Amino acid sequence: MIRLRLAAACTFFAALATAPAALAAPGSLDPTFGSGGIAATVLGSDDYVRDIALQPDGKTVAAGTAWDGTRYRFALARYDVDGSLDPAFGTAGKVLTGIGSSSVAQAVALQPDGKIVAAGTGSGDFAVARYNADGSLDSSFSADGMATAAVGNEATAWDLAIQPDGRIVLAGQAKVSGAQRFALARFTGAGDLDTSFGTRGKTTTPLGTDGAVAMALVRQADGRLVAAGSASESGGARFALARYSAGGSLDTSFGSGGSVLTTVGGGGQATGLIADPAGRLVAVGGAVDGFVYKAALTRYSADGALDSSFGTRGVAFAHAGQMATIASGVARQQDGRLVVVGESIGASGSTFAVSRFEADGALDSTFGSGGSVTTAIGQRSGAYDVAVQADGQILAAGAGNGNADGSARQFALARYTAAGDEGTGGSGGSTGGTGDGGSGGSTGDGSTGTGDGSTGTGDGSTGTGDGSTGTGDGSTGTGDGGSGGSTGDTGGSTGTGDGSTGTGDGSTGSTGDTTGSTGSTGGGVPIPTPEPGGGLAGQIVPGGLELIPANVRPIVLPPQPLKLQNTGIVPVRVRCIEIPAGSCRGTILITVPEQVVLPYVRHRRVGPAASRRVTVGRASVRIPSGGTATARPRLTGPAARALRRRGSLRVVVTATMTVNGTARISTRTLTLR
Repeated sequence: MIRLRLAAACTFFAALATAPAALAAPGSLDPTFGSGGIAATVLGSDDYVRDIALQPDGKTVAAGTAWDGTRYRFALARYDVDGSLDPAFGTAGKVLTGIGSSSVAQAVALQPDGKIVAAGTGSGDFAVARYNADGSLDSSFSADGMATAAVGNEATAWDLAIQPDGRIVLAGQAKVSGAQRFALARFTGAGDLDTSFGTRGKTTTPLGTDGAVAMALVRQADGRLVAAGSASESGGARFALARYSAGGSLDTSFGSGGSVLTTVGGGGQATGLIADPAGRLVAVGGAVDGFVYKAALTRYSADGALDSSFGTRGVAFAHAGQMATIASGVARQQDGRLVVVGESIGASGSTFAVSRFEADGALDSTFGSGGSVTTAIGQRSGAYDVAVQADGQILAAGAGNGNADGSARQFALARYTAAGDEGTGGSGGSTGGTGDGGSGGSTGDGSTGTGDGSTGTGDGSTGTGDGSTGTGDGSTGTGDGGSGGSTGDTGGSTGTGDGSTGTGDGSTGSTGDTTGSTGSTGGGVPIPTPEPGGGLAGQIVPGGLELIPANVRPIVLPPQPLKLQNTGIVPVRVRCIEIPAGSCRGTILITVPEQVVLPYVRHRRVGPAASRRVTVGRASVRIPSGGTATARPRLTGPAARALRRRGSLRVVVTATMTVNGTARISTRTLTLR
């Protein structure tokens, strides 16, 4: 689910195996692709891939958006098998197309004749463009190669399907009567709205009580169409599926009256959908599980019932580390295993996240580390789609090399080995961009000279973590955490705060999420790194820190330190900016390192404290357009006891919000007294 986002140079460090033909473990980056397994491309000044399509000749078409200096435009690039740009496509492998005042391509598909169809939004309408194989616009499609459909207000097509007869179906969202709905439209092969579909070529479906968004579309073998996304209700967001006949009417044999709403964990949204050979449907997205936002999968039988033989009662989860994992795409291998990609988000950065599941929903422990692998391509990166090549290799695509504020992103693709392929690299991944931890080193997920914690850099090996030398929450003295140590929650590389030298909430260790920024002075509110999605401006205001990004809500925290006065409630104010009413909602989580609260857990398990973060507070929030709302998560018993005993507690507050159907993460730090 995630997403709205200066030129940045990118450097790749390759980790070479000592043996000339080492057997690369599943989930390793493929060094024969791009630069050490990664290909990054600049099309404008802020670019990202939303969808990819594999051609029969092995080439890959990537579609998304690029900022040309005045507006966002449809952006396409075609890559050869080795990850280099195909010079036979467009201009040096790239194509930009403007549809209206601003346009974003969200989906791409190939016709049998080799033509390329991209769909998304243009000036608030459904937009579709068809290209010839060389990247030129197809003038036989709506005269100029482009077509739009006014489905409602603020409409975006998130996915498309091409029928055998050449007709093109788009699925997404549109606001009707003040609320977002599932929306579908069908175009003829000539680029006209197909009036035999729905009502004059369009159909919308209200789901939930507070609006719905369709993010994925599958055309079944019998011609029926299944759309998947989320429906919002007062209790939170739910996975939502709806099935339509070939004519655009709801198929009442599916679920309840043609739709299915599923509460997954503590609430979430579906962003991807595939059908398996047995006709079952697998939806993927993100959901809160045990107070942590994770990648989530659900499998349904042909009639829309949850398949209890999959995962746990039809639901499976994966967490690639850091604070949250958001899944955006899913693909099926020939052996039935499922590959899910998305974004692993920490306090100061994000990475590609790739997980593989067995056909029954269990994580595949042979893939990466415990079933998942992360790849950092710059400070801000995330995968939005995945495809399995004919040779079994896994290709993930999205955004990479983004600045700390999420700007200056580039098209980014990464290719991974599926099972024991020959190639260079170590046991856990060969190449990556900058690691999740310090500076220097090669990075990847763990082999010689690379990895999450080997020699070089990774998730906090030699180098800096999220507050190593001279950091933590403060100056000199004792922080919220244990002894020694160099890990901090966030905070800066050198700076001040509330804690001790090199100490944050935790105890000994050097792992951090990424190198932090400079902390604030005088024990006040630290200015955090901006979130992906747009220019943040920070200022201290009465009542706390207010961060105002374009088109996305900030979190406004209370003055620091916050005195809870024995209530255990942490008020967090959230604002929505320039978004439709009712379309900003989500969950506020409060997290700390597990070792901070473990001594205060009654009937705690035997063994050392884990290094992971745990959630100690949670609340849901829904915000009107241009307004604010205050969430009041209450601390759990162990956290409240830790606060009373220690006198202060350094926490990370994370807002996982759904903005126009896309999951967005924002994090801030806070000292509780």
